[in-house]
Amino acid sequence: MWQKVSEKQMHYVRWLLAIGWLILIFSMFYDPISHHLTDPNDPHMLLSPFRIKKELGCVQFQNFCNDLAPYAMGARIFWGMIVPLGIFMMLVFGHEAWRRICPLMFLSQIPRALGWQRRRRSVDPLTNTMRSEPVVIAKNSWLGRNSLYMQFGLLFLGLNVRLLFVNSDRLALGVFLCITIFTAITVGFLYAGKSWCQYFCPMAPVQNVYTGPRGLMASEAHQNQESGITQSMCRTVDRSGKEKSACVSCQSPCFDIDAERAYWDGINRSDRKLLYYGYVGLVIGFYAYFTLYSGNPNFLAGGVWGETNQFAMLFQSGFYIAGQAIPIPKILAVPLTLTTSTLLTYVIGRRLERIYKRYAKRRNFAVSASQIQHRAFTLCAFISFNLLFWMGVNPTLGWLPPFEQQFIGWFAVIASTMWFYRTFGRSSQMYARESLAASLRRQLSKFAFDFSKVLEGQSLAELKPDEVYVLAKTLPDLTHEKRVQMYKDVLKEALNAGNINSSSSLEVFDLMRQQLDINEEEHNHILGELGINDVELLSPSRQIMQENESRLGKYRHSLELMLRELVESDLPLNKSMQLKEAQILAFRQEYNVTAQEETDILASICKQGSLLDTTAQDAYQKLQTLTRHTHILQRASNLPVDVVSLLVFKLQQRQRSLIIKLLRILEIFGDVPEAYQIAKNLEALTHKGLAANLLLDLLHDETEDLPWHDRLPPQVIAILNTITDIAESRLSPTSRESVFTVLVQLMEDSDTLVHTGSLYALKQIDLPKARVEAQQILSDRYPHTLLSEEAAIVVRSNQHNSQDRSQVSADLSSDNLATNLLNSINNQGVDTFEKLLLLFRNSLFRPIQTDALAEIARYAEVKVYQPNEVIYQTGDLPKTIWAVINGSVEIRATGSDRRQRVKKIAPNQTIGQLEVLTQKPFTNLAIATSPETLILAINAKVFMQALREDPLYTQHLLISVSTSLQSMLSSPMPLSQ
Repeated sequence: MWQKVSEKQMHYVRWLLAIGWLILIFSMFYDPISHHLTDPNDPHMLLSPFRIKKELGCVQFQNFCNDLAPYAMGARIFWGMIVPLGIFMMLVFGHEAWRRICPLMFLSQIPRALGWQRRRRSVDPLTNTMRSEPVVIAKNSWLGRNSLYMQFGLLFLGLNVRLLFVNSDRLALGVFLCITIFTAITVGFLYAGKSWCQYFCPMAPVQNVYTGPRGLMASEAHQNQESGITQSMCRTVDRSGKEKSACVSCQSPCFDIDAERAYWDGINRSDRKLLYYGYVGLVIGFYAYFTLYSGNPNFLAGGVWGETNQFAMLFQSGFYIAGQAIPIPKILAVPLTLTTSTLLTYVIGRRLERIYKRYAKRRNFAVSASQIQHRAFTLCAFISFNLLFWMGVNPTLGWLPPFEQQFIGWFAVIASTMWFYRTFGRSSQMYARESLAASLRRQLSKFAFDFSKVLEGQSLAELKPDEVYVLAKTLPDLTHEKRVQMYKDVLKEALNAGNINSSSSLEVFDLMRQQLDINEEEHNHILGELGINDVELLSPSRQIMQENESRLGKYRHSLELMLRELVESDLPLNKSMQLKEAQILAFRQEYNVTAQEETDILASICKQGSLLDTTAQDAYQKLQTLTRHTHILQRASNLPVDVVSLLVFKLQQRQRSLIIKLLRILEIFGDVPEAYQIAKNLEALTHKGLAANLLLDLLHDETEDLPWHDRLPPQVIAILNTITDIAESRLSPTSRESVFTVLVQLMEDSDTLVHTGSLYALKQIDLPKARVEAQQILSDRYPHTLLSEEAAIVVRSNQHNSQDRSQVSADLSSDNLATNLLNSINNQGVDTFEKLLLLFRNSLFRPIQTDALAEIARYAEVKVYQPNEVIYQTGDLPKTIWAVINGSVEIRATGSDRRQRVKKIAPNQTIGQLEVLTQKPFTNLAIATSPETLILAINAKVFMQALREDPLYTQHLLISVSTSLQSMLSSPMPLSQ
């Protein structure tokens, strides 16, 4: 219920309550107003319910009858209204409601909110530098082991202080509350998390008693773990407004995360027995002392909150019984009374517990020792709650009409009875079954099955635990193998959460095994598998707790996401980690991760099933697919060489990216077996078509700031160094069916060039199928222009053209799209994509973005020059870039010595790009020197537009031009003969 209220709303509530409480404390020191509410002679307060009733006369106190005088109401509001309301709230709504709004808890978190918490220094295993971390109380420390004794002792001390000093003295109460707030803030400074609530707060034992395994209307954490944030678990709100855990594992198992689990975990502890049995006596002794002290059974009913000067009475008689003052000073009488009553009920409780256990054993009752203990605790909580209301709260309600007094009293009885009925029959086995049912429900939800067909409109979340088991057994599509796997997943989840251990799992899982038809042998086999795969999971010395699992799991996930981001970067790991150091530090502080915990997490990040391991497996599978496609296309003898070159180039670009990703993961993994396996997989893939030069070029690339052979572990390098380049002749040929299958798969590719190239290639070997694909493309709402143009050409193609194409395809595969173009001198039949294929031959144009490259191809013209025909002359303005496709060209220039120099331009080279970039006239002459020299004339304006829109290509072009200039300077143009 309360866990669903947003943290933002609760934050406002805490602020309001904290402000209200501080105002109340201020009124303890200065309050000129509230005493008017109790003044029976004030004519303006005739309707005040707190007016002293004149008919009461005086209130008997020992051998005196004290007149009632007006008093300020600060102490009465705190002791008579706020405290009882808080206790009632704990019983009905559970601890989670109070823990989320408690003003004292809120104030104890001030140091954390201001970043003033005490921190200790330790060595960071990730960066090997010193780091600071908040201090957490260790579970095995004295305070960690004896926190409940400490809190019960503080509660006992606080009740003594109340009776002796602060019950009716407003000034003393104000000082007492200020000291309490200061102490809570100090604890919040010294220790992380809710250490005040978990280890020091005197009200925590009262919360334990009246919550028990669960409040009357409290939420059940073990059945509501979808969000990962349960009950009063520490939480915060990130910048996006989403709630996330802020748990620092200050206690485990944590009362705030799963109260019932914490309850069953400590059910047989001696401190719990002292708390429950002794608390009954503490309540009896506290309220009985008012009678023992005053000699008047109706003393509290008189509504007296200023009856004595408490400091003056410390050494007066502390008992007044049967009209006689007992000469024991009050300062001794109070602790004597509370100690006696507490010890008495504790002894009686332990005695009755033993008697009941022996009786249950003789009668062979089917009840465990923990359940007997639970029933005794539940009975104690029920008795103490009603004693508190009838002995302490109800008598102080004299300011209300009799009917309302009785209504409040009986309402408390009804609420406590309902809580008793709901709690008394509870057992740890029920809790375990419900936890497992919730886990089983999560496993069932993973199956792609319409449960509404068998649940008659119900959802999985609405099923009771037994119904979930029955569903898992009877679900038609759930085979025995799936049940076994489901059982294994549930067992592993329970072990991870720390709800059971391996020795007790057989008993706890007995019902589930019966429902899923899993025998004991299969159960033991599964335990063996878990022991092999997760040895630490079953180690008695390391029980993984839910609180640590939640906190460390979130830190690990954040770290894995950051590392996965680094995998995509271009920097070496050490530089990337330096840049991310602030982010890592923020993660550590947010989740309060110790150095040892971080070491363990880093060791687990590279294990099988981790996020990085999954990323590596996904990258390897994609690399396998790309390798297979590339291998098939390279062996395709019936496809044009230009379109094969384009497709292979694009696929190898992706292969290179995936190889880099895998190398980065290897760098993160370091010297571990998982890294060796990835390296072996890469080596094996080179025998199945992966271009070994891709991997070898990366490994031996000395242009990197830090070469890969210095970044990877030596054993990984040794594995990768066994890779040798494989000659193409050793690769097996490819069938037409394999080529067809690959092209159809590449038709689904998101890259426009790959999609268009696949359609173009498919047209060469299967025109009907290509037409179907083309029509589908044209029916799309927003197809890419280049793709739609090619699809329209395919649709218009007829069988005659197809036969011509198939005849030409032999030429195309041997070289030559150029041969086909020479047959279409007037540019008839030369479409945009074919011109793009010609451009793609030239490394200058390959890096251009698809849209810009298509635009360049669309406006490019195919020209054929005969021998000695001038392409451009000296002094011409640079309006065109010429890409030589076929034939040869000479660049002739006259030097200062009047000698003519000549440079030959081979196919797949360009001329004119330098003049277009500088916008200066040509200083040389270009002529064709071979018959039918085929050139693609590129519009300079379109090229420059592409340059302006693509900064990355501009960088590539500058490198290309610089390389060309260096080449020209190093090998000057030869003199003509």
